Amino acid sequence: MSPQLYVQSVSMTELIYNVLYHADIFYAFREPSELGRYSWIIDAKGRDGTTDWEHWWSRMVRPMLQSKSLRQPFPRVEEGDYSYQVHMRMGLPEHLRPFSNGNDNCFDLRPILEDVDFSSETQAGLEAVDILANAVRRSLSGNYQRYGWIEIPRLMIHRNDHYIRLFTVAGANVDIELPEYADVLNDFRAGGRSLFPS
Repeated sequence: MSPQLYVQSVSMTELIYNVLYHADIFYAFREPSELGRYSWIIDAKGRDGTTDWEHWWSRMVRPMLQSKSLRQPFPRVEEGDYSYQVHMRMGLPEHLRPFSNGNDNCFDLRPILEDVDFSSETQAGLEAVDILANAVRRSLSGNYQRYGWIEIPRLMIHRNDHYIRLFTVAGANVDIELPEYADVLNDFRAGGRSLFPS
């Protein structure tokens, strides 16, 4: 696997984990029925069917997510309505208990990831995400002025850290200097939507 595909594998798996982590809380307070079924549409690499990497990732995403969710379980807020997810919840299987942080209630990832489609067709949602991701990338690269990105955080979920997830392939002991795009990242620390209704 090329380094680029490795980074894409890690980042896409992390993205799905974060979507599940935040969307569950967000929709449990607003539109609980949205939690009853997940449908994932991913921009395909090519037009001639699923690539080898896409096939590999589709098979590996579930165990990668399972491993992470055992260490960092998806939260449930007591006041939220999770009734549409009953068929996705299960007790922790015995063989996974040694790897868990002690939480017995976990997701069955099969129904969550059973509808994954790599699509090369034009999809309005994918086009919108592509435009936003490109705007963020260009902002971090110094190609946009502040007015080009300042409204984007309003479309995101507020977190205590900045809203953009960064990855590095550098070793853990590498000193990282303050990046040139630190001002852009700081603008992605506020203005996002609250997970909880006001």
